[in-house]
Amino acid sequence: AIEKIDISDRGHYGKARLEAQEHGVSALGYVIEMALIGKGLLKELANKSNVHWFCPDSISDINWQPNDNVNLVSVELNSGVCLQASLLLACDGANSPCRQLAGIDISHSDYQQVALIANVATEKSHLNKAFERFTEFGPIAMLPLTPLNGESRCSLVWTMSPEQSEAILALNDDEFIQQLELAFGSWLGAITQVGKRDVYPLVLLQAQQQTYHRMALIGNASHTIHPIAGQGFNLGLRDVQQMSALIEKALNESTDTDTDIGSFTLLNEYAQMRQLDQKQVIELTDSLVTLFANDLLPLVAGRNVGLKVMNYLSPLKNTLVNKLM
Repeated sequence: AIEKIDISDRGHYGKARLEAQEHGVSALGYVIEMALIGKGLLKELANKSNVHWFCPDSISDINWQPNDNVNLVSVELNSGVCLQASLLLACDGANSPCRQLAGIDISHSDYQQVALIANVATEKSHLNKAFERFTEFGPIAMLPLTPLNGESRCSLVWTMSPEQSEAILALNDDEFIQQLELAFGSWLGAITQVGKRDVYPLVLLQAQQQTYHRMALIGNASHTIHPIAGQGFNLGLRDVQQMSALIEKALNESTDTDTDIGSFTLLNEYAQMRQLDQKQVIELTDSLVTLFANDLLPLVAGRNVGLKVMNYLSPLKNTLVNKLM
């Protein structure tokens, strides 16, 4: 659980503190390790008799109207298996083969930044507090994790230029810890241990359309955003929630045993209902990147004033916190 968030700008006066208690909730958010949530989801799905697995496998082609049947879509797998369904959900990530096979165009903006990810152990306990620290390299996020072997742990997300990441990755663990402590400060005491480091390029990717014939894009296949506000996964979950609700509604309202859950009407409703939420989150995230992942003096001054104002102006703070939750 993230019960508190400290936001600061290295070398400047701007600071803001957010507390769950002030907003009447037990937590502002939660940090979940993907390996654990993946195992949990797989365990849950393994108990469903109507879920069929074709794994490991991958899609080689999609036929949108097999045998001139407009009520089905056909998916060919590399193993030679051919699957047919009335609805295909493309949940296959930023480089979605389904989206590419459908010929759906994307808008693509390269932030010229990468995120360096690692788990680190710290001398002091994080006490369920997350840190967002803005530096000349880029934002550093330290997110609370469950302890391991009695050690306090955090998930590190360090934004920097690709050139800086090459230099940082070349360091040994001791040198890396020294650089991290220099940039982050002593908020959690010494960094006592660092895990495997990975680097991911940061881009803004948006599909030009959410749906195609009997197909909908879900999650990163539709929108891949900067991690600065931690909203990408949440946005994908709301895609899932909306699609699930529409399918359930169609099944419940239909008296026909052959309910068409891949109809144009349902897919069009999905696209329209997701449009505003996606637009708002993408615009918020993109503006935060411009403001906080930049070391131009006017922007540095502006964000420091903004942090101070937000810290003391409750309505502004409440609006931001509610949006990010």
